[in-house]
Amino acid sequence: MQQPERITLRTIWHGVLDIFNLERGLIQTTLTLTKRPGNAIREYLLEDRNRLMPPFRFLIFMVAIAAFITLQYFSTKPNWLYEFNADFQTDSNSGTPDDAKRNAFLKMYMDSLSYSFNNYFNLFILAAIPLAALATGWFFRRRFNYAEHLVVNSYVTGYLTVIYILLTPMLFFSNFGVLSGVYTFFTFLYSIVVYQKVYQSPGIRGVLASVGAVLTYFALYYIIFFAVAIVFAIYAFSKAG
Repeated sequence: MQQPERITLRTIWHGVLDIFNLERGLIQTTLTLTKRPGNAIREYLLEDRNRLMPPFRFLIFMVAIAAFITLQYFSTKPNWLYEFNADFQTDSNSGTPDDAKRNAFLKMYMDSLSYSFNNYFNLFILAAIPLAALATGWFFRRRFNYAEHLVVNSYVTGYLTVIYILLTPMLFFSNFGVLSGVYTFFTFLYSIVVYQKVYQSPGIRGVLASVGAVLTYFALYYIIFFAVAIVFAIYAFSKAG
């Protein structure tokens, strides 16, 4: 058996450049998914797979960058989750003896949930792909198989992760809640545009099917998210005794 060439610094450097190459690298893929996302993804599935960076490589690369940025931000704000619950923040500062036990439990619960989100942010994003593929599979079941739905949603999520990275400067003059709202709104619009083009469902029917797919995905995602939150609540309750 012929041995492969030895790895050198030049080999590694060429591998890095391959990520950013102008033909099908990160930059070109991002630009293409900005200018004509639906058509580009459809071409990848049905015609030519040499024009875009492979979907899972693109997704994992962008998620890794987003996870790094998120971890850096939240490491300086360990109690960021309290921003979502002003009532708890008010109660926890009230010093009412009757509420001390409840506040201690809620603090432990939110600390546990915050720790999980901070350290497993990348898994939260990656776990969304199979759910999004289920949703588009239900509403566009005659278009592609499940594996192809995974490809579609990997490109969509990868691009939306790019948008998340570009929006993170908002955290310097706003909070994570505002960023989440803007990101969710953009997610909704971009997904609808892409789904209509990829699955060739124009008109009102295509809009309704795309909206249904996005809403179903959101519902599935948050059902699982709150299930995880309940598990952490049970864990926090057991720790509180």
